[in-house]
Amino acid sequence: MATPSTSLGASDSPSTSRAGQKRRWEDQSHRGGYESFAQYMREKNRKLNEQINVGSVKSDLFKGISIYVNGLTDPPALELRHLIVQHGGEYHTYYFYEKTTYTIASNLASSKASKLRKNEKVLRPSWITDSIREGKLKPEEDYLLLGNENEPDSSSNALLEGAKNPNFLSEFYSRSRLHLISTMAQEMRQWVQKLRSDGEPMEYESRRRLEHLVDQNFTELKSSYYGHFDFDCFFVSVALRKRPDLIGKPVAITHARTNSSGPGYSELASCSYEARKYGVKNGMLMRDALRHCPQLVCLPYEFDDYRATSMAIYQIVAGYTHDMRAISCDEMYVDLSAIARDKQITDIMGIVMQMRKDINAATGCPVSVGIGPNLLLARLATKKAKPNGQYMVENDPYAIENFMRDVKVADLPGVGYSVLSKLDTLNRVVETCADLSRIKVETLKKLIGEKIGKQLHDQSRGIDYTQLIDNRLRQSVSCDINYGIRLTTSEEFSNFIKTVADELYSKLKAAEMDAQSITLKLLIRSPDAPVNPAKFMGCGRCDAHTKSVQLANPFCDPVVIHREVMMLYEALKPPIADIRGIGVQLTKLCRKSAASIALQKRKDFFVKRKRNINWDFLLPKVPEKKIELPIREKFDVPSGLKKCLKREVLRDIVETSIEKVVDRKTTNAVLEYFYYRVLLSDVATTRNDYEFLENAVFDRAKSDSWLCLIGHLKEQVNRIAFLQFLHLHTMFPPGGNLSRFPLELRFIRRHCLLYCTFSIVS
Repeated sequence: MATPSTSLGASDSPSTSRAGQKRRWEDQSHRGGYESFAQYMREKNRKLNEQINVGSVKSDLFKGISIYVNGLTDPPALELRHLIVQHGGEYHTYYFYEKTTYTIASNLASSKASKLRKNEKVLRPSWITDSIREGKLKPEEDYLLLGNENEPDSSSNALLEGAKNPNFLSEFYSRSRLHLISTMAQEMRQWVQKLRSDGEPMEYESRRRLEHLVDQNFTELKSSYYGHFDFDCFFVSVALRKRPDLIGKPVAITHARTNSSGPGYSELASCSYEARKYGVKNGMLMRDALRHCPQLVCLPYEFDDYRATSMAIYQIVAGYTHDMRAISCDEMYVDLSAIARDKQITDIMGIVMQMRKDINAATGCPVSVGIGPNLLLARLATKKAKPNGQYMVENDPYAIENFMRDVKVADLPGVGYSVLSKLDTLNRVVETCADLSRIKVETLKKLIGEKIGKQLHDQSRGIDYTQLIDNRLRQSVSCDINYGIRLTTSEEFSNFIKTVADELYSKLKAAEMDAQSITLKLLIRSPDAPVNPAKFMGCGRCDAHTKSVQLANPFCDPVVIHREVMMLYEALKPPIADIRGIGVQLTKLCRKSAASIALQKRKDFFVKRKRNINWDFLLPKVPEKKIELPIREKFDVPSGLKKCLKREVLRDIVETSIEKVVDRKTTNAVLEYFYYRVLLSDVATTRNDYEFLENAVFDRAKSDSWLCLIGHLKEQVNRIAFLQFLHLHTMFPPGGNLSRFPLELRFIRRHCLLYCTFSIVS
């Protein structure tokens, strides 16, 4: 029997390709004694592997891993072969589907890339060298040459096309669990707030089911008690109501499917307790979860069911009390004291048991409840209650001390990586609250900060002053997208920001708030990161770049949001093709005041009545030609202009005439004042003076004639500013040298171009 060729370079030569070898084998009369070409190749590869994969083994780092090198690489194929074999791996001279673990390549022809199957992975050579250098396998997703093997399960065109599609944002939000959780949390808070503002009912009907708990010897509760209601695996519990056959099996909720052939970069949103026994955790990647639990059953999201179930839960609790605090769609705090006092019940555990029965009967979802004399102890007690149970911490110093002794510091609310890393700098072990309580409060304040240090000191002893009813205003609204962002032009970026601005405007409007600060956050692909990350349309490894701006006045306008974000974008000047994530956050929120609401109503009324008003007596008395050439050297400055433009003049007009009907003298004085303000390019003062006059009119004016005056004033100011902008733009084109022109002209041109508007008065 002929021995097949064992040349290591056979696979690299075109003349020795598999097709060429097959033709030569068929041309041979004896054919080497093999019955088929396939048998010949199997024997050849077997002997090649026996000859190549020999030598001393230094480690088992690559044990169970086989590679095939395609094309020129750095290090070259021969060196990679030695490295992989020395560390327990296997080198293949030919690629075998489902046998070769990875293809190693620095470049791959498009024809070969298009033929790759979904589960085939092509890694860069640096994956081998970096893994050997660090002594552990590096994450393969950081070294993928191609990232098209994990396409989304959804057939949605909007998601496939990414941010270029005008419907992308709405489609993304409709499938985002994080958006659902944050949105529903805000909705539940607003629902509870409205519930409380409507007042308590004459009788809570659900409390009738507590009659069997009435204590005939009831006097008074020793202390207040709060319940922390937290649902067990909420998403899974909702899904299992329709699938009773899966109860008791390892189940998870994710976008991916169990039978997906991709590597599985989808995250698990929720997993059952049966799955957790195998080491599966919330937030784990699908591929890692399947390694821990191959029999894991993955179910899709059911957003409508989550929303309906969450509302049903809150309505059930509202049947007992309105004294509750919404945390999320499946978590809340409830004041149990009012229920106990109203029904004269001392058995707090009995009240909670009845509420849990009602919730389970109505929704089919199990809930765990922690009970304590404050919100902190109630929350920590919930960990003892899970799954599907309840646990109570009595209001007794000894009981609280015993309970807090074994609580881990990492389980305290507000404690994260930053706080834990600072505690690690102490020359002592700080793992439990018992360890933390031994540290002096002054030491904690110096180490962590005055506020957090005192808070940690109190929490370690079970002390918490947090009130159930949270009247704090919302701090921010934001819109963050780090999936599907693939833009090529600034115009596409601008169009996407318009949809983001509309989304933020709707959030502000729903919250009845204004914002004053805008922050743009861009995720830019890291220089050494692959263009196509492991997760299809994902962001991959990125560097974050942020820039903020604070406006002079609060706003709630999508046009303003879009304008300011585009200015921040121009300031950052990012490479548009490398943007992988876009986030816009509005901060410094404030409630819409009654004055601003009244202002808007009057403006609406003013616009409706505008056609029926005769404006002739309000026309300015200045010649029109003065507007055509608004340059300081080209018009005659009237005598006494400096005196006329003193702000005290406008204030005197307001003080003496604001409560009277506007006459011609007052009209001419106001219009003349603002006319020369604009003509002299005093933009900032013009804006401030107009806002001063407008606020004075809406706060103190008793005649509607003032509304007519400021309405016409706004039109005239904008008209003059518009003509001035056109004239300046013609005389001083963009990019020209403005150093020889008056400072005021440069200022107004910069102002007009900067804000992309002709209006001085917004």
